Amino acid sequence: MELALFLLLTNTIFLAGVFLLRFNKLIGLLVTIYCLVWAITIYLLAIFSPASIAFMTYKGIIILYAHFICVLLASLFTFNSFHQLVNVQRIKMSSQTLYLVCLVLATIGICMVLYTTDVWTFYIQNQLAELRGELFEQKITVNRYYKFIGNFVYPLAIVGPLYFFRKNKSVWVLVAVILLGGLLSFSNGGKGNLLIVVIILIGAIVYLLYQRNYVFPKVLKRAAIILSIAMLSFFYFISLTRVEANEKFSAFDSIVLINEYFSSSIPSFCQWIEINDVAYIDFNIGQTALLREAGSIIGISNPRTIDQQVVNIPHRFNVFTAFADSLAAFGYIGSLIYYLIIGAILGLIDLIPKSDSTIFIFSTFFLFVCYSLFTDIFFYMIGSWICLSFHFLFKIEDRGKKPLIE
Repeated sequence: MELALFLLLTNTIFLAGVFLLRFNKLIGLLVTIYCLVWAITIYLLAIFSPASIAFMTYKGIIILYAHFICVLLASLFTFNSFHQLVNVQRIKMSSQTLYLVCLVLATIGICMVLYTTDVWTFYIQNQLAELRGELFEQKITVNRYYKFIGNFVYPLAIVGPLYFFRKNKSVWVLVAVILLGGLLSFSNGGKGNLLIVVIILIGAIVYLLYQRNYVFPKVLKRAAIILSIAMLSFFYFISLTRVEANEKFSAFDSIVLINEYFSSSIPSFCQWIEINDVAYIDFNIGQTALLREAGSIIGISNPRTIDQQVVNIPHRFNVFTAFADSLAAFGYIGSLIYYLIIGAILGLIDLIPKSDSTIFIFSTFFLFVCYSLFTDIFFYMIGSWICLSFHFLFKIEDRGKKPLIE
């Protein structure tokens, strides 16, 4: 009871500080979203998963908020100490061309992943859960080049809204992105890929509405409702594949599971700290997605292992938040320094000259902000680095831009 009160009091004070800074325009949009995502999730954990609170620790809570404060302070400093940043030279390309290139590459890659995993056979035999387990244990392996090409669905989710607003009013431009994200998730019997695609898509739309002053069209509002229902239905479908034959699973159970999926990573992180000997400072960057994939190309195998540990909170869970990645890589002190850098970047993003190309770095860090509940995307997926690279590689130039959609 004392720990729960300590958590709620700490979270309330932290959230009040965030609102105060935002009200006085001392922090930007991304860091505000980052703090809100964590603060709201902690409230949801306390309200809807009280049994899991017992598995939290004072040490874990202090480490969490130490990282939050590092992000907030670094963002506060850069947001108020720097002026508009210098732009960089990039390859000029239209949103239509970039959309079509990413669409073709993502479709080819995802189709090859589907073929490799033979997901249809597993689905017909009602063994999608077994497929996910075998992929997790690397009994089934997918060619790294197929996965790399399939990862172009993530920059596609960024350029899709830009193409929709600038050149094409057809909502199918965005539906295609969601379908490909769903197929990538289906190919491994999970939910993560679709969730990531949706978060990136939302980030791109938020950028266009908030930073570029676009008007949210009615057709997109209707599509958002339909796609949200479709996504939740997909999550429900995937959850059904993991239920034992003699178990019952209702739509309400699915809602409970979704809440656990988001909030249980917090107590599991506390338990992860308890069972792991974390150094004060370390430098083990081999687990970052960029170096992990680069190493595999030259024959150096360094598989991701941090998400293979399971804790009981009281149910079995294996999601540890982004902080587990940085603690394992850099240690306690190194992790705080890493999040000072992250916070500084979040503060600087609002100062980057506003252009269509900026959507890539904004959406990438929007994904980092929202998905940090589960993992650090820069450690987890090469697709995050592809999205980030697009900011520095391409300058979006659409001739004869259409007026803002109303």
